[in-house]
Amino acid sequence: SPEEGMDIQIQASASVPVVPDATIVRDLTFDPGAQIDLEGTLYVTGAIHVKYAIVPDKWYSIGFPYGTGNINVRSEWFESEGWSPLLPYKATGYGPLEEGGENYYGDYYLRAYNPASATPFSDVETIEAGKGYIILFPDYFVDADGNGGNIITFTSEPQTLTGGNNPLPVDDKLRLVPNPSFKNIELTPPADKVYYYLNKEENEYIKLTTDPGTLAPFEAAITGLSDQPETEALTIPIEEGPITGGGNRPAITSGPVLSTRYYTLQGIEVAQPAKSGVYIAKHRYHSGKEKIEKIIYKQQ
Repeated sequence: SPEEGMDIQIQASASVPVVPDATIVRDLTFDPGAQIDLEGTLYVTGAIHVKYAIVPDKWYSIGFPYGTGNINVRSEWFESEGWSPLLPYKATGYGPLEEGGENYYGDYYLRAYNPASATPFSDVETIEAGKGYIILFPDYFVDADGNGGNIITFTSEPQTLTGGNNPLPVDDKLRLVPNPSFKNIELTPPADKVYYYLNKEENEYIKLTTDPGTLAPFEAAITGLSDQPETEALTIPIEEGPITGGGNRPAITSGPVLSTRYYTLQGIEVAQPAKSGVYIAKHRYHSGKEKIEKIIYKQQ
């Protein structure tokens, strides 16, 4: 049992550690793949840090079964390079560089699920506790040498955690919901319920039928009742939206590059990247189209 008020780091292990009821800790950190089994209530007086090992240009289905607050997204790689570790949300709008606000040059794409919408996966700006999302990081999170920031940390405010064996919530509408516990749960839908699990390779949620699936902590699945018409579909695709400057779709370009202009994150134009850091590159193509992307430059 941890001593009251100490920082705890949970590592991935074949055996799941059991946390006694009414335990109090300061900071709680989950390494990628880590799990805990709560016997009751766990009080976190500092922050919860959930580490994810990500591959750029792939959607991840995430969610955090906390009671309150928003979740910040941080990069250990950025911090090790001396850059700000706090990653801003990246807007998907496309326009002239001068018209782009702070979020236009952000570091990840985030979408929520609303099956009643014409585009069921729509852009949102914040990760709220207790809700499910899909998230994608652009390809500059791995550089040309294969190095990069594939460890992303999701950080919350102080929380009171419960949910040792809570079932996955299901109601009469399809919803993207997080794993309600902090350990792997088996997804074997009963006859009156349906579960959809994200296939990262195909960018779609697949309906679980005869073969069960496993939902890890801090992952999310789409759930619903089997008597609803919309649950007859075997897959729920992630529609390709207007993401530019990164993402898992071809860039909006045509023909050779005529010119490239470089800017700092503060919007100051520079002739070429000179110091190590993050820059904005604006490419103009022969067709007249433009592409704006964030690049990582390392001084030799």
